[in-house]
Amino acid sequence: MKTFDIPPWMAGMTQTEIKEVLV
Repeated sequence: MKTFDIPPWMAGMTQTEIKEVLV
């Protein structure tokens, strides 16, 4: 997984949820 700055609202999300948002 690429390294990037995670916003405060995204800090609580799981990697799977983050992927769905980026897609």
